[in-house]
Amino acid sequence: MPAPVPFTVLGGYLGAGKTTLLNRILAAPGAGDMAVMVNDFGRLNIDAELVAAQGGRAVRLENGCVCCTIGDSLVESLMQVMAATPRPARILVEASGVADPARVADFARLSPSLRLDRVIVLVDLEQIRARCADRHVGDMALKQLAAADVLVLNKADLVDDAARTETRAWVEGRSAAVVTFEATRADVPLAALFAPSERAGQAPRDHDHNRNHDHPHDDFDAVRTWSFETRRVFDRARLEALLDGLPPAVLRAKGFVDLAGEGLMTLQLTGRRWTLEPAPDGVPRGQSRLVVLGTPGMPADADLRRLVTGAVTGSPAT
Repeated sequence: MPAPVPFTVLGGYLGAGKTTLLNRILAAPGAGDMAVMVNDFGRLNIDAELVAAQGGRAVRLENGCVCCTIGDSLVESLMQVMAATPRPARILVEASGVADPARVADFARLSPSLRLDRVIVLVDLEQIRARCADRHVGDMALKQLAAADVLVLNKADLVDDAARTETRAWVEGRSAAVVTFEATRADVPLAALFAPSERAGQAPRDHDHNRNHDHPHDDFDAVRTWSFETRRVFDRARLEALLDGLPPAVLRAKGFVDLAGEGLMTLQLTGRRWTLEPAPDGVPRGQSRLVVLGTPGMPADADLRRLVTGAVTGSPAT
């Protein structure tokens, strides 16, 4: 019998930097032997587009909660990947920002041909304590910390030394992770990230399969999502004013926006911070696509559409 294929889960709350780390992994030598499954939250799978644009082979999974409703999609994808010749050297699942990585890790139980290697959880050092204290999403953020075998404390450049030390101790006190890295823009030593550890080769930890069994989507329902697509271009000044004025209930926004006179840009918003950077060459042009995520207090869909369309010009994208 061939050796079991390592099964790695990449988790972390919305905007922690999972896709940035995944693209670093895919750019490393030997990554072509890896099968990647990307599960984004919302109707538009922006993360899968970013991975594919960087040359990665991404299998898109539908429905961002990765629990009971994702099961069929993930099982079917795993069967297809394991039947391929040659078999992948590793399977890596990037879970959505509102998924419980422990539940994803349980899929390693499906076959003796799979071996749970590790659960890597990214943490936004600037935002994590506020997220964990949020009455809508705090339980999910804490579950993600508890599921980690490896912690990547990301965005270390956004906090001072005292806050970084204090937050690291706070996070590690809520996780059983055996390895912790601090990083900026998810830049971690990949050889160390995947180095053999005391978790490697062990059976998955015995998660409580009955938790939230009666209400399996409580955490999922605590996050709203709204999507927007247009072939018109955006005015930069109006878009920046929109982003600066979004209420705190908007936790995350991401996608691709065509800016008048500038071309297609990748938009990333986490909390009050946002960036606009040139989109990778592989992302299709001619259309802007946005996903906005937030707590139930986020503006209604009609209000979001009015706000976003107010930043759009009358000119078509090119």
